[in-house]
Order: sequence, then structure tokens, then C-alpha cells
Amino acid sequence: MPNYKSVLVAVCLLLSACGNPPPTTKTGTLKGASSYTPYDAFAMLWARRSDANRMVWTSSGSESGALLVAGGGSTNRPDFVLCTQGVVAGLVTKGEDLVIIGTVYVSDQVIRPVFRNNWEKKPLRSLYIPRSSIEFAYDKLLERLHLRREDVAVPKVEKTGFPMIVSLLTKESESPDALSFGLLVDPFITNILTGNPQEYTLGEGGLYNLYYSIVVRRADLATIRPALLELLRSFKDIDHQLAALVDQNEFIQQVWGRRTNDVPDRLPRMVTFELQPLRLGLSASTLRKNLENEINYLVTRYPDQLRAPASVDALVDDSLLKEIWPERVTP
Repeated sequence: MPNYKSVLVAVCLLLSACGNPPPTTKTGTLKGASSYTPYDAFAMLWARRSDANRMVWTSSGSESGALLVAGGGSTNRPDFVLCTQGVVAGLVTKGEDLVIIGTVYVSDQVIRPVFRNNWEKKPLRSLYIPRSSIEFAYDKLLERLHLRREDVAVPKVEKTGFPMIVSLLTKESESPDALSFGLLVDPFITNILTGNPQEYTLGEGGLYNLYYSIVVRRADLATIRPALLELLRSFKDIDHQLAALVDQNEFIQQVWGRRTNDVPDRLPRMVTFELQPLRLGLSASTLRKNLENEINYLVTRYPDQLRAPASVDALVDDSLLKEIWPERVTP
């Protein structure tokens, strides 16, 4: 199968000149962090616009979120990150104070189950990322399949993540820790189905309403508000640029993919990714409801470890985007 690690390799590549950047001020430049997936297109294009637009590329949204809440002495600590609302839910239930100021991709087709063609052969095995949107979707999937948690064995692994799920899902079916099915996102889904088209089946979506979000620390909202407004202005321009793309071929050529000698590396057409949901916006009430559901799920499942924040409504602030693009904001 193709080497998916070359796409989502954990790098901390700063797209800036050498040396430490000046501290962020009201008019200072920003540093962002996000993983390297097609859903991070806004960050990719923003970073290419200027050497002053600095990005830290990570291996996952959870890693980006961890950088956002890291101590102030961290050299890779960003001013904003792109990640799912599930990452935000996980962090605020641990006491972090974060705010979503916009979304750049909204869809219920991103997290999808991939099944071995003989997946019903017992014993059933699967793996999920605990205390995350994947676990939330996993329970929804079990409900859809009329299964209970005790019906499905979960192999013990040192570190759970999409690469590990792929590794166990693509093992020989007779292996004692081979998965019967697993929840994944693109490009992992495309890599599995492209490399083993006769052995796997893609299940239906609708398990998780994903809001890929622009997230900042609440304490920074006032101090770097002008810079955040400028970020959203750039994202508005990028939205127009993305809307002009005709199809995935143009997206792969112009936006997504590593570049060699300034020529995009060719990547496979992705199975679940669509261009239409790739747009700047914010539906505050709907997002708050989804956050509330996920937070309630987490604190119910892990009552000794997690706590609900004082206010779910405060996790979403649409005031900045209203200044830049009010037509893209719904209550």
C-alpha cells in the first residue's frame, strides 16, 4: 500500500526565516499549527502567502491542540490551531480555556468505518482513539451494527492513533491482533482502499458531524484580536481561491501535497474528501450543540478524569468573523 506516513509525517517545520520570531503583539504576525491533511488547506495556502505566516506542521489535531495549551516557553507554541471540535472538547474537559472563532470544513462524511470483507468472522476486533471524536463515533458505529462494547475485543497497543489502526487493519486476518474494522479519515482511507481494493469495504458516514475549527486561547482574544482579524481576512481570500478550483485534480496540484522542486507531488484522488465543504464560516448554535453532546459523552464515560466547562456557549465566539464576513455567520 502507499506510504501514508509520508503524507502525515510529524514535522515541526517553521515556514519562516531563521531565528526566533518577535513576540506576538496587537499588530504582530501569528504562528499557527495544524496537521497535514486535505482539511488543512486554509493553513497550507496561508503559509505560502508570506514568510511571516508561520506554521508548525504536526501529525494530528490532538498534537496541534497540545501545542496550543503548552507552556509559554515552548518554541513551537502557536497562536491558533486548526483541529476538530472533538480536540477542543477533550481539552476543555481537562480545564483548558479555548475558543473557536471559525470553521473551515464541516461534514458528517469525514470519519468513516473501513471493514475487512470478512469482518463478521469472530472474534471481532477493533481499535479507537480514547477520549476523542473517534471514540464518540465508535460507539455510534457499534449501535449501528447492533453490537455492544463487550462483543468487540480491543487489542492493547502502546500508542493509539490512525497509523496504528491502519497497521492492525492491514495485517493478515489470521493475526491475533488484526482488526475486523476501524474508523479512519482520509488520506488513510484512500491509502487502504487503493492498496487493497479487493479486501476492504468503506462503510457509510453520518457517525460524526465534524467541524474543522480555528481555535485560539481565550486569554489571547483581546491581545491579538487585530492579528486574528487579519488572519480571517486572509482566510476569506483563500476561501475565494478554493471556491475557484474545478475538481480534486486541481486541488491536489495547487493546494495539497508536498512540493519537490516547486512541483506538487502527485497524490491519489481521495475517496471521502470533497471540495464543497471546504469553506470559511461559523454556525454558532449548531456547533455549540455538537460540542455539548461530545462533552457530555466524555464526562459521562470518564467521570473521574474529565469535567464539563462552566459554559459551553462561551466555547464559540462569532464576533470576529462577523466583522470580516457576516454573511458566513449564522446564529
